[in-house]
Amino acid sequence: MSYLNHSDYGAALGMLAALRVNGQPFCWTFNVGTTYERKPIYGLRIHRGRTKSPRAVLIVGGAHAREMIPPEAVLLFAWRVCKSYANGNDFSFGNKTYPAGIATWLVEALELIVVPMLNPDGREWVETTDQMWRKNRSPGATCRGVDINRNYDFLFTSGLGTSANPCDYQIYRGPSANSEPEVRAIRDLIDNRPNIRGILDVHSFSGLILYPWGDDQNQSTNPSMNFMNPAFDGQRGIKNDSYKEYIVSKDWRWYEDTAIRMRDRVKEVAGRTYIAEQSIDLYATSGTLEDYPYSVHLTNTARPKIMSMAVEIGFASDGQFRPSGAAAQTVRNEGAVLIVEFCLAMMCVGDAVLSSAAAAASMADELRSVREELRESSAGRRYVEWGESLGGEIMLRLLDSAVARDISEVMKEFRRWWKRRDTALDDEAAQRATRLLLNLRKRGSREFKSAINAVIADVERMKGKPASATVSVIRARASK
Repeated sequence: MSYLNHSDYGAALGMLAALRVNGQPFCWTFNVGTTYERKPIYGLRIHRGRTKSPRAVLIVGGAHAREMIPPEAVLLFAWRVCKSYANGNDFSFGNKTYPAGIATWLVEALELIVVPMLNPDGREWVETTDQMWRKNRSPGATCRGVDINRNYDFLFTSGLGTSANPCDYQIYRGPSANSEPEVRAIRDLIDNRPNIRGILDVHSFSGLILYPWGDDQNQSTNPSMNFMNPAFDGQRGIKNDSYKEYIVSKDWRWYEDTAIRMRDRVKEVAGRTYIAEQSIDLYATSGTLEDYPYSVHLTNTARPKIMSMAVEIGFASDGQFRPSGAAAQTVRNEGAVLIVEFCLAMMCVGDAVLSSAAAAASMADELRSVREELRESSAGRRYVEWGESLGGEIMLRLLDSAVARDISEVMKEFRRWWKRRDTALDDEAAQRATRLLLNLRKRGSREFKSAINAVIADVERMKGKPASATVSVIRARASK
């Protein structure tokens, strides 16, 4: 099996940077950092839209040198999305096909930052000397190499899932947090780009979709029981004991829902079922790229929240770290779909429409007005949250011409009703809204259909009533 050489990625990203739409570039290569052996770490920025600083998603592959397919899956994702955006064609990964409009939303509503090969030093060693090498090639007094996915500044000294032995072949964490040039490059990228809101770290192999925390099981009842509290040092990493890691319930729910949607969509590639679980269910870890970015807004409250996850693509039956032939292509395709779905999950539908050149100006104006007004009440904020958690599916439905045709007018009518607090919602407006919602509901996931059914029920309750009265009813229902 021939894999892409570590030195091929710069040229591949350069080819994507040469693409144009209406004569304008939408991809730019950049140097993420430099390794100990002075190799460049290549990155690609992908964006074209109305917003100068859109929500950004960082995709990273190749941290572990022996994992041959993750860098190729990351590159495949970038290649297919960019080519679809440039030529207007649908794009596919195995049996999973996305309409060209999804590429438009991804490119125009998000900034995609792609780093396919984070560890070129280690990858060259795999290509030339040791196929099972995992670490980078930093020198030590007695042995070489650090596991760069144990070197981030999250519970670094805890010892969870790491080794302090410089000669450990697998999981030596390094002499200090952020000691490795590859890790500092990602840290600096996060620090210098405050618009990054999501990070997906792509690994192999286990068929897993993982979310924080990795040090212990989650809980949302005791905020003081957290990784920053030294009173709990030495108690983390043991499942089903008294210590559990605090996480805000809304974030925990987002992680669970997103992992499940990624699991359901990736199955469409080749019919294979990945497992969606919290990282601790695999094994206890510390110093990983999955936990570190999410932890930053907790250690420094001035920093934005970053939702970070990891995936382990492929299965042992594919050939472990070195799949070949059809198995390798399946793993690439599955990895690319997981990336697409994570990006869609990171897409707030309101922000997407407001930033995208693909949206009609009238739709963007109505969405902006409706979203801001909805935020003023607890009932309205529920709908905003739905839009955030189900953004990818909503964007897909907006590509339906029947939905796109009706949504602007329905929003205008409901905005007028919302602003005229004592004017009843007439039957015709309610019926038009219900027809739109039924169109939206077509071919959606079970979770999406359930949400739409709840909105349809709310519309029925709104009919014939003024907004001032209806809001209190919805608020009471939402609080039960």
